[in-house]
Amino acid sequence: MAQLASLLLMPLLSRLYSPEEFGTFAVYYALSTVFGLISTLRFDVTIVLAKDENEAAHLVWLSLTICALMTVLTGIAMALGAWWDLSAYLSFRLIPATLTSVLAYGIIQTLINWHSRQQSFEVLGFRNVAERVLTLGSGIGFALIGWHELGLVLAQTLGLGLSVLYLFSKTKLRYSDNDHSTWRQLVKRYADFPSRQLFSTLLSTGAGQLLSLLFAHFFSRADLGQYSLATRVLEAPINLIANTFSTVYYQTVASRSLAERQRLFLRSLKGLGLAFAGPILLLALTGPWLFSWIFGANWVIAGMLAQVLSVLTLFRLLFISQSSVLLIQRRLTIDLWISAFMFAAQVGGFALGLVYFGTMQGCVLLITILSSLVYSFSLYKIYAILNVTQSTTPMAHSL
Repeated sequence: MAQLASLLLMPLLSRLYSPEEFGTFAVYYALSTVFGLISTLRFDVTIVLAKDENEAAHLVWLSLTICALMTVLTGIAMALGAWWDLSAYLSFRLIPATLTSVLAYGIIQTLINWHSRQQSFEVLGFRNVAERVLTLGSGIGFALIGWHELGLVLAQTLGLGLSVLYLFSKTKLRYSDNDHSTWRQLVKRYADFPSRQLFSTLLSTGAGQLLSLLFAHFFSRADLGQYSLATRVLEAPINLIANTFSTVYYQTVASRSLAERQRLFLRSLKGLGLAFAGPILLLALTGPWLFSWIFGANWVIAGMLAQVLSVLTLFRLLFISQSSVLLIQRRLTIDLWISAFMFAAQVGGFALGLVYFGTMQGCVLLITILSSLVYSFSLYKIYAILNVTQSTTPMAHSL
């Protein structure tokens, strides 16, 4: 429902905000997302894997404490970056909103994993809807009163703030002691998450967001805005289905046998592929016309980019829906390698496109080709992990 509302109101936002203003939002979003996702050092994902409720509660407070410390360090880094004339990426006036979003992302990740463990999916669903409604409504309101330049940034920040308040209001944490030595034990027990999964997340998420910064550097802010709208529209099915599905799938598969995990993998992959093949094909054939009709004449280039990126979106949707298998099987080394390959494919595709074509469309084309190959290999690797005998230990396989 939240993502549907986003899609329905996006045509209004695209007429209220210019491509340049979407470009400013893209820079803010890239930085806040990357720093936000690593702000807990990935201890948040261990909450679902905890052996009991007491341990899970300790992991929640550990993640929140780390998030607060990392936000402070991020603020210092951003201030120094802005001081050293990196204002093309982040000006001083964007730092407060970006830091607020970094902190909010870390808190939201942590509490989402707690509620996922509690199977409070109605809480997570309402949170998603409320956040999107406030974000979209605020974005429209800010534009109507003339706050065009930072309207999208402020609206996103308000939406994240609402999510934090709502999730905290629905969270009841109790554990049997306040001994911080327990935290040290948990850090040792789950040390492979900050040492491996952290870098995996940084590479996989950072690659996509780094592209926004590269587009901002080598092309105009308006070009970045075109790319931003295309990717935001294509993110809708991923957020609507893949991420939500993955959250439930993570909790469900963690309690199933290996044979059941195999069946769920094949069944869900087939279902998602059939469900989205038609819409992706339609977008691939009619992208420029569709975008100019829905979002306005200023967004034809975004439609051309979406036409190419539609193929990549299908592969990404399928991979994200199944990627939690790597965490459940504790194949964090493989997850790290996949992320490294994806980073190389996206950054390498951008570099090759810049050298051989010199255009944004050429960069996007090569990014799509190389990244789709990596996602195809990754899905095959997940299937190979599940297609082993139950007597085989998870650490017996590697790339």
